[in-house]
Amino acid sequence: MIGLSGRPSPTDKQLCIGFDVGSTTVKFVVLDACTGDLLSSEYQRHGARQAQAMAQALRSIAQRFPAAQMRCAVTGSGAAPIAQALGIPFVQEVVANSIAIRRFYPQARTAIELGGQDAKMIFLARDRASGAVTVSDMRMNGSCAGGTGAFIDEIAQLLNIPVEEFDARAAKGTRVHDISGRCGVYAKTDIQPLLNQGVPKEDLALSTFHAIAKQAIGGLAQGLDIEPPVIFEGGPLTFNPQLVRVFAERLELGREDIIVPPHPETVVALGAALAVRSGLTETQKSYLVSTLLAVMAFVMYTVHAVFPALSSLFIIPMLLTVVYGDQRLTAYIAACCVGGKAVSDLLLRWDPSRIKVTDSVDTLVDFGLSLVLLAVFYGI
Repeated sequence: MIGLSGRPSPTDKQLCIGFDVGSTTVKFVVLDACTGDLLSSEYQRHGARQAQAMAQALRSIAQRFPAAQMRCAVTGSGAAPIAQALGIPFVQEVVANSIAIRRFYPQARTAIELGGQDAKMIFLARDRASGAVTVSDMRMNGSCAGGTGAFIDEIAQLLNIPVEEFDARAAKGTRVHDISGRCGVYAKTDIQPLLNQGVPKEDLALSTFHAIAKQAIGGLAQGLDIEPPVIFEGGPLTFNPQLVRVFAERLELGREDIIVPPHPETVVALGAALAVRSGLTETQKSYLVSTLLAVMAFVMYTVHAVFPALSSLFIIPMLLTVVYGDQRLTAYIAACCVGGKAVSDLLLRWDPSRIKVTDSVDTLVDFGLSLVLLAVFYGI
């Protein structure tokens, strides 16, 4: 476990927390919601127990900030079921990564991220009209974990080298041998004869890094230009500086073309935390869009009451949220729509001398229904 801890807060802080639940590790970043300061971060292997590791991370944060109010978002390959179970927002991995890069490393034009069992290459460009940095393309490995952290673990086991020492052994290598980086099985087939021939393990460790870089550059880029500066992210590139050096060598990068964040292993979690702070999570955007639709329908229904067919617009945001699959969000939008209809009916029919008892009852029923739906939304 690797942690970066800030000062404990005895006060009632508001925290923005991003969790990155990957194939082999769980990472989190805690930001002060007001200042954006980094308060704490952690990286730990979960041993295929993602939910338990997530629960432990939450307990750790709660113990460190006992009086804090927390807003969380999750990202990563294993995050979707956890987000659904906990009822917290999910941020797509590439989106979280790009948010962090735009915030802290806007000069980057390519991001190479190696995880436990996946590898990604993100291509960034600056929009000519707005000047904003955007994702122009993204490539990810397939079902095989070749060229990832799991690949390093497999080769370390074959060479009988503790994975913590793999980088140091690679740094002593002097000769590169041709090893497949596409698949661990193929790599072992290449390495075993070299071991039998007495090739030093240091050379094989170095050759493994070259195999990973070759696979990423050829297999992920697939002909796209890897433009500098290049930012390196993920656990394997955090704990294996020689692997970054090999990438730089193969890509012919100068020192000014290499970006290694202070904590490359938590960049994606940082992006999720920033998404919470800036209100850019998918669910929050859905709330905004759906509310605007409800308001639009309310206004059109009120202004154009002579066209009753327009009242059907109220069903649009509710249908969208049903498709989206968020029951609480559906209840929220339904409350907005029913409440909005009740208000518009009240305004249109407001004439004390002509108002009917049945109209008042209908309006009260609508208001009551909207309150019930809001109660469902807030979990009362």
